[in-house]
Amino acid sequence: MKTKKASPSHVNKNIEVFQRVIKCAKFNGFASKNEISDFEKQKVKKKEIKYVEMDVILKIYNKDIPDVAWHKIVDVFTFQCLTSLDYCDVKLFNDSNIYDGLNGEKRIKIVRKKSTKQKDLIQNLPFVPLTQKIWAKHKGNPL
Repeated sequence: MKTKKASPSHVNKNIEVFQRVIKCAKFNGFASKNEISDFEKQKVKKKEIKYVEMDVILKIYNKDIPDVAWHKIVDVFTFQCLTSLDYCDVKLFNDSNIYDGLNGEKRIKIVRKKSTKQKDLIQNLPFVPLTQKIWAKHKGNPL
């Protein structure tokens, strides 16, 4: 028999689902008491967010890569780092997302695809010169 090591959050979710089943069985008269109601959930550690430093991003971007496909991957990675957009948002990014801000600098307005909320998450981001350069380089060809 194979065993898998499950993360605490996965175990906790399964316990919640199982407790709902037991509660429903108790409500319908199939069980007399909830045997696992005393079970304590495991504590889940928050993951530490690690940010990529700007000098590392520039070092990756300025690296001499002869392969065109790999260079496009580096461009997409750099674009994502500088705009904080997910790949699915970068894939759908187009000229209509770029506008001039109040102080005359270029900005990005985009409706994020990955959102945990029920309503759309609209982000208003600066369109920094390096991202403008990457966007201009791939004009006509989507990132």
